[in-house]
Amino acid sequence: MPQLQIDNYIGNYVTNDYFNRSEGYDWVVVSISKINDNEAEIKVRSRVDKKKATCTFDGIGSLISKDTLKTVFENKAILFCFKNENIAIITDKQEYENLLYYFCS
Repeated sequence: MPQLQIDNYIGNYVTNDYFNRSEGYDWVVVSISKINDNEAEIKVRSRVDKKKATCTFDGIGSLISKDTLKTVFENKAILFCFKNENIAIITDKQEYENLLYYFCS
């Protein structure tokens, strides 16, 4: 079985509106940087170039499958799922999905 590689997910992931930022569109970036072979620092930020940031998250994610990083906040799992160069941010249980609103005002 091949070893999971956190290096595959290192980088910055931006929403489509990033490319319209000069027109005032809001956008979000998820930045993933390697800590070690199994963990990465995860930062989520909304635009800060012209406006005050409305989304802020910092966490340590562990690679739990070939396409998912997991971090925990208030004993609840937040999953960063990668597919086709995109990221989906979800909770492990649907009843916790409101937790994600905590990070965005």
